[in-house]
Amino acid sequence: MVIPFIEPYSYTGEESAEIHCHGNPLILKNILKILFEIGFQKAEPGEFTKRAYLNNKLDLTQAEAVKEIIESRGEKELQNALYLKEGIFKKHILAFKSKLLNLLADLSAELDFIDEDIQFTSKKNKINILNSLIKDIKELLKNANEMERYRDGIEISILGFTNVGKSSLLNYFAGSDRAIVSELPGTTRDYLEILMNIKGMPVKMIDTAGIRDNAENTIEKEGIRRSINKAKESDILFILLDASLEKSKSLKNSPLDQLCKLAEKTNLIIFFILNKWDIVHNSWKVENFKNVVINKIKFKNKVFYEKTSVKSEYGLKSLQNNLHKVILSISPHTDGIMMSAWQKEIFEEVLVELEESLNLILLNEALEVIVSCIQNSVDLLGKLTGEVQSEDLLGRIFSRFCIGK
Repeated sequence: MVIPFIEPYSYTGEESAEIHCHGNPLILKNILKILFEIGFQKAEPGEFTKRAYLNNKLDLTQAEAVKEIIESRGEKELQNALYLKEGIFKKHILAFKSKLLNLLADLSAELDFIDEDIQFTSKKNKINILNSLIKDIKELLKNANEMERYRDGIEISILGFTNVGKSSLLNYFAGSDRAIVSELPGTTRDYLEILMNIKGMPVKMIDTAGIRDNAENTIEKEGIRRSINKAKESDILFILLDASLEKSKSLKNSPLDQLCKLAEKTNLIIFFILNKWDIVHNSWKVENFKNVVINKIKFKNKVFYEKTSVKSEYGLKSLQNNLHKVILSISPHTDGIMMSAWQKEIFEEVLVELEESLNLILLNEALEVIVSCIQNSVDLLGKLTGEVQSEDLLGRIFSRFCIGK
């Protein structure tokens, strides 16, 4: 079945068509072969969206949003991309540009009629306008960086002694047997990352090598070193202890002291988890698990205490609920706009020009130089929407798209 799209109503604004056929790779290959033989060419990465931009179907902020929609891995990220597609980002840019053009008009008039007895906008007003713009752009970049921080997923590292149930806990959250589970100590020799979605946020859960002092070989020792380094980069730590062992032995085996020292130097959120509660040793029932840990910690991190059994699923709902609350609390609570690297780079250049303009006004420098700086800011904002075109910039943007988009 072939569906035609008549210009200018197609995605690209050009005459185009879609071919719908069976998904058999052999059929697809033969159709493509026929198309290439009669003169069709393979699309370059992002070519369809680039054509849509060149035919005024999209501006650059909306074109970037198409890529963000395709690559979104969480509800919040997807919603942000849809806002971009609707033109929210462009509205911010046009608002900044409008203020700058008004200021530019005032300064140009002052420059043209400097010898006339005319009342121009005051120095204080110029300073206030520039300060307001600088503040707003910095806030926009700050919120964008906050969104970017969690784009790749909130990181949760699972740490503890060998055979304490780290891989089993990872498999529980992943909903499948992604990590190898074995009674042999030292099975996990390197960290294993699983990307999942919790409460609309991408989450990267990391199963690390069991931490013990008597590691048997250099490979296991390297795995432990990597586990510690990965923990330092995480947002949340799950520190597991073994409830099936006598308390003093469990604490002796556990790298609790080492991990607590690590946590003291960070602002991590910590979940202390006493696992294997289905076969708990009597010594753990005498004293509250929370008190045991509190005696070893000296930091003010946000701390949770959970008793679990991955095997019987005891306590896992409580762990999940508290984890959900934490994820919601640390996920961005802003309506910040996700920006790509090139967009942030241009805004940083705009800031440089605006701050330079402000300094020139404060120093009572020549109006011509101030006008030049502000005109540069306007031109840079034009690059963000595509009003000011740059082949190098277009190449950077659309080369990151996949073929067929």
